[in-house]
Order: sequence, then structure tokens, then C-alpha cells
Amino acid sequence: MLYPQIAAFPRLGKDNTPPVRALAGQKTLISRTMHGIGYDERRDEIVATSPLAQAILFFRGNANGEEAPLRVIAGPHTQIQGRAYEAVDRLTVDSVNSEVYLPVEDETKKTDNVAILVFDSTANGDVPPKRVLRGVGYGSIAVDPVHNVMIVNATGDPLPGDTRTQAPPPPPAPRTPPSGPRDTSLPFQGVNGTYANYQKRPGPPAGERGQGQGAGGPRRVPQLRIYDRLANGNDAPLRIISGPKTGLQGGLVTIQVTAKGWILAAGGNNNDGDRWIGAWSVNDNGDVPPRWKIPVQKLTGYGPYSVGIDPPHKEMLMSVAGGTSANRPPRGVFNGVYTWSWPEIF
Repeated sequence: MLYPQIAAFPRLGKDNTPPVRALAGQKTLISRTMHGIGYDERRDEIVATSPLAQAILFFRGNANGEEAPLRVIAGPHTQIQGRAYEAVDRLTVDSVNSEVYLPVEDETKKTDNVAILVFDSTANGDVPPKRVLRGVGYGSIAVDPVHNVMIVNATGDPLPGDTRTQAPPPPPAPRTPPSGPRDTSLPFQGVNGTYANYQKRPGPPAGERGQGQGAGGPRRVPQLRIYDRLANGNDAPLRIISGPKTGLQGGLVTIQVTAKGWILAAGGNNNDGDRWIGAWSVNDNGDVPPRWKIPVQKLTGYGPYSVGIDPPHKEMLMSVAGGTSANRPPRGVFNGVYTWSWPEIF
């Protein structure tokens, strides 16, 4: 039986290495899986979301077993909101400035209703955020306290000159229920032999989240949006990395930025078996290719799900979780972590 937990493994662990400890159980308040957690180095605290409770949980760095959190941020004043699936599932910790960044969205998934909430790391209870940045698109966040910027990996409108726009296809015609006896060769048959009258939903309208084409508007494309760290309200990004030369491919649950200002994000195509992790500078702007890239899928057979860094050992970590068949080899789903030495970015 699967259950939500936060497990800690040895840094040099290999195949089938068991965890050294794990947080799990009702007292932890962990609900469902957390796709991206954080660690506060200054306070030695693990920070995670509780998606179904729409909360932020703070644990001791060496917490183990069914241990209650030290603090919980939750309540109507926090403005934390999420959908039943795939929201409030990731966060980012800025240990230098004692802040926690949480992306949220509502059921509409419209860009204008997506926000980044910023809380003090010592906050507890039903407290309002320090800052709220709106209209950014739901995605992963990385904070660079050295260069005083925040990076958001989301989708947005193509930049001028980006030719990856085209008119969306017309929506499919509705299916007509058949008459007469049940035809088992037809798809979408109901359990009682009735036709389900299935119709594929059209893509989201322009201005809503999504990488596909929106009905009535241009395609939204993966971007790295670089904001001032103290951006608030409807502040615009300082720079946007976007375009066909970037090779950016959305979907990473977490991105990273090093103290030298190198942003680590995913690129490549989901359908060609060549997804990679690349490095861009926080000073890059426009349609620029990565300075370096590691062809992780060609090396491992798996596309990246999330990326982490270990600065003291100058290593990059990539987690894999199966996902679509294009992100894994024929042998199937595998949950694991791969580690590379990448001293140049540190």
C-alpha cells in the first residue's frame, strides 16, 4: 500500500538503498504527495506543502516517524488555494532572506488567477502573505538571493518573432448516439449498453494555463521569467528567456539556480527521446540557447521530473518518476534519483 511520506536517503546511496528515516502518519499532517519540498539551511527545517489541506508544514531537519510539524501556515487569510489535483504541490525556500514561495491557482486555471504567495519562514497559523505576485502562470520557482532575482518556469505568450504560433484546429464535432442494439466495436460504451456521447474537450482559451494551443489565441510556450526578488502585485518580469533556440520544455516540478547565477531547467522534446537539463544565466534574455546541457534521457533512458543541487559537493540531482511513455524506456516506470558532478555551475 502506498502512502504519503518524506523519506531521507544517504547521499551516496545506490540501487535499493533503504531510507535512513521517513516522515509519515496522521500527526505529520502530510496529505497526498508533495511534488516539490524545500529545506531551510539556517533553521535546519524541512518545509513541505499539504495539498489537500492547502497548508505549508515546517518540520525539524532530523524529524522522523509520525512527528507533528513545528509550525503550520493555513487558513483563509493566507490566500492559499488549490484545485483537487496538481495544485499547492510545490514550494521554494529562500534561507538567506527567511522566506517561503508558494505558487497557487484556482479551478479556472486562468493566468490572472495564478499567484505566487511569499511568507516569512517563521510565520505560523492563519497569516497573510508578505507579498503576492499575480499573473505569472503556474510553475516552478527558484530564488537567487545573490543576484536578487526570482525565476519562474511557466508557460506564456510567445515573444515577438517566435514562429511557433498557428491557428488552433477546430473543435471536434459532437458524437451522435447510435440507435438499435449495442455495437461493441464503438468506443465509450456505457455499462448498460448506452452510448456515452463522448466529446473531447477543446483546449484552454488564450490566457489560460497550458502548453497547447488555446481556442481563439496563440499557443502558450515554455518560458523562464526572471523577476526582481521583491516583485509584488502585477509587476512585470525583468527578462524572459523564451523561443525555439532555448529548447525549453515545461514540466519540471522544481528548477534550481546556483550562487553563480546558473538556472537549471529542462529542454528537449517529449516525443524524440532526447530530453535534457540545461543551464542559462540569470542575465540571459530572449531566445538564447543554454550555455551547457546534459543529455539525461540519452544517458539514463528517463526524462527529468525534477532537479536538485548539492552545492557543497558540486552535484546536480535529477529525479525520475515515469510519467508518459516518452519519458521512460520500454522497461517501464522507475522512481529514483540520478546524480551528476557539474562543478562548472558552482
